Amino acid sequence: MQEAKWYFDEILPGTKQRDSVSEEFFSNGTRLSAIIRESIQNSLDAWTNPGGEGQHPVRVRIYHSGEQGALPATDYAKYRLGAEERYASPKNGLKHPIPSEEEACQFITIEDFNTTGLTGRTDCEPVDDEDSQHGAEWNYFSFFFRENGTSKGQQKDTRGSWGAGKCVFQRASRLKTSFALSIRDGSRWNPSEFLVGMATLKIHRDTTLHTWAPDGWFGIKTETEQPNQIPKQPVSDAENLAAFKRDFNLKRQNEAGTSIVIPYLRLSEEDEGATYNQKNLIRAVLENFLVAIINGELEVEVQDGPMGIPVQLNAQTLSEHCGKLALPSDRSAIVTRLHYDMIAEALSDAFPQGGTFEAQSPGAKPDWTAGMFTPEQLSSMKKRLAAKKPILINVPMPLLKKGDNSEIEQGHFRVVIQRADLEHPMPPVFFRLGLLVDAVRAPSTNYYIAAVIVEKGPVADMLVAAEPPSHNEWKQDADRLSNSYKFPKKHLMFVQLAARSILDAIDSSDREKSYEPLADVFGIPKEIEKPDDEKRKTKKKVDEGEGEDDTEPPKPPPPKQAFVLFTEIQGEKKGFKISSGPGLADAKSFPMFVSLKVGYDTFGGMDWSPFDFQLDDRKIIQIEKSVNSVSVEEATGNCLKIRVDSSEDFAVWVTGFDPNRDLVVDKIRYQYLTEEN
Repeated sequence: MQEAKWYFDEILPGTKQRDSVSEEFFSNGTRLSAIIRESIQNSLDAWTNPGGEGQHPVRVRIYHSGEQGALPATDYAKYRLGAEERYASPKNGLKHPIPSEEEACQFITIEDFNTTGLTGRTDCEPVDDEDSQHGAEWNYFSFFFRENGTSKGQQKDTRGSWGAGKCVFQRASRLKTSFALSIRDGSRWNPSEFLVGMATLKIHRDTTLHTWAPDGWFGIKTETEQPNQIPKQPVSDAENLAAFKRDFNLKRQNEAGTSIVIPYLRLSEEDEGATYNQKNLIRAVLENFLVAIINGELEVEVQDGPMGIPVQLNAQTLSEHCGKLALPSDRSAIVTRLHYDMIAEALSDAFPQGGTFEAQSPGAKPDWTAGMFTPEQLSSMKKRLAAKKPILINVPMPLLKKGDNSEIEQGHFRVVIQRADLEHPMPPVFFRLGLLVDAVRAPSTNYYIAAVIVEKGPVADMLVAAEPPSHNEWKQDADRLSNSYKFPKKHLMFVQLAARSILDAIDSSDREKSYEPLADVFGIPKEIEKPDDEKRKTKKKVDEGEGEDDTEPPKPPPPKQAFVLFTEIQGEKKGFKISSGPGLADAKSFPMFVSLKVGYDTFGGMDWSPFDFQLDDRKIIQIEKSVNSVSVEEATGNCLKIRVDSSEDFAVWVTGFDPNRDLVVDKIRYQYLTEEN
């Protein structure tokens, strides 16, 4: 049996030196969240039988050793063989001092089941489109261990496509090291089970002035005879594999799949934070894969320490553990408990048919228009939202690819929206193939939570083409996107603006045009417009030869003079001023009462929540007046009522609102107090 150890390659003098920058692709989020996201994403892509008959979900087991389960240093010594000098060399990219040979190894193990394992030949480099002996299958072994940044973008229904994500495993280790043990599905792969270690340091020079490549390989070395054969091979003997399973508490025995081990975890909260404990591990799983679990595609077991009780996360147990998600009041939160409640209800079999709506197709160059919904649909959606019930909208989306013989692909996605009392606006969340895409730029849906869910199909494939290696956002200028689709920006914007556009359509559905000037609302005049029926009459007269004479059309009557005027106050003391208008002298009698509602401008209309402001909260809202002939009769919530006792000029200032948001004054009413007979 050949001894397993680390191998690093020496670089010849004069060779161009280039360190890997793939780590920079994964600067968002914590190390803990990044490794959970990357590992489970890979597991879902390696699902044995997705959507097939008798389908079993992907099972993932996450085990964190903690101090109690740390591997003794004497047992870890065999996994340092061959790397001692490289670990100890200065300027190798590790933070010194590195873990000593006496320090116990805290680690995390992530295993998947009902997956294929890392299939593909291990003894030679794959040729174009994979080795012909194995058809068009992907060599996942090569993608995972021997390539970095190689795109698999042409493959459909994948969550990852760049091959750069595995660098997060090394980044989470103080030795920049990770291991993978894999059992391959099927009998033709040789070896059927293997172990490989990877280390990603920096190019560095030792004390003898020899220069070393950054990448290390833990395995064995063999003699080669053919040009494309590779001397560095995985460990495959039963003794070493059994020892590795014992050392790192693996549950895998003979089941196909892959087990990732990250030794000497970086536990400090500096840089990318997040302590490894059961609560944070569960939250990372729920945030990133909530939809995959709800859909029954994924089950996860989380255990913290050898004495910890394993927690099962699946579609049936989610309600017990959704409390681990953040509250909506957490400004750093993306996926909250409210999102779980909304998505779980909308995707359940019990969701009422009356809560589901079908949008009309927008055409191959998609754009949101009012005609995508009928007036009846908009009315029903508005009623459900007002009752704080979720709505589910199925949105068709044709995609036109580039090419001489390209045909329109019919895709679709779903949008879920629900009214919620929020302390601050939240953007919609986006899930592609069950995975959270957490940095999509999209407008907030004030007072509503929303989720855009894209399942496998043409839309998901298009979005993958727009994603960078981190798969956490969509880029309109991505080469893979623009090279494949005729209207790439239109496609992306159609998805990103979905929730906001639907709310805009609902909000404007029952608004009637106002033909009165709005000079009394912040002094903004509006041009008087003829009603549609009057326009039609004018057109008919012209068509019948009765129009087009030299006589001028009758002028509209002059607008009524406003009793009071409203002016918005900008700046740090955000607010508005109510002042006497030119029509006050014509008031029928005094006292006169002016009632109004005030709120923030949201997707084209006014809205207000008790969390925004309370007019009777004098610590935040200040109300001042200029003369005694005017007084504040009522100030509750967002409703204000003032009393005007004479035609004397006056002013009332109401300030203390959010300076970053626009105000709207609405529902203005005038009332006169008459004496009883």
